Amino acid sequence: MSPRYGEDEAVIQAIDERKADVAVMTNSQDGERFLTVPFRRHRLTTLVPASQPFSTRDQVHLSELENERMVFRVADSCSHHAFQKAMVTHDVSIEPVLAVKRARRCL
Repeated sequence: MSPRYGEDEAVIQAIDERKADVAVMTNSQDGERFLTVPFRRHRLTTLVPASQPFSTRDQVHLSELENERMVFRVADSCSHHAFQKAMVTHDVSIEPVLAVKRARRCL
């Protein structure tokens, strides 16, 4: 197996043209031509310095992050989409102090 990375349209086109049989994607939807099957649930984690109080805990609740100074990942990253979805689901609003704008691309 040789994984290939690209934009969603290129991935869908490769499946559509039978150049590949399976694709792993993050924001795909079922349609007439394709069916999505869950591969795994995206688990979000917090990254904190050892001196931060959360560092000694087994888990952090999303609502506890509302008053923390946070950095957000690139807007089109899988982590950002999962985090945004979780905030909407749990009615949590967080404004980052820093939002990373650039991402490395694998092609």
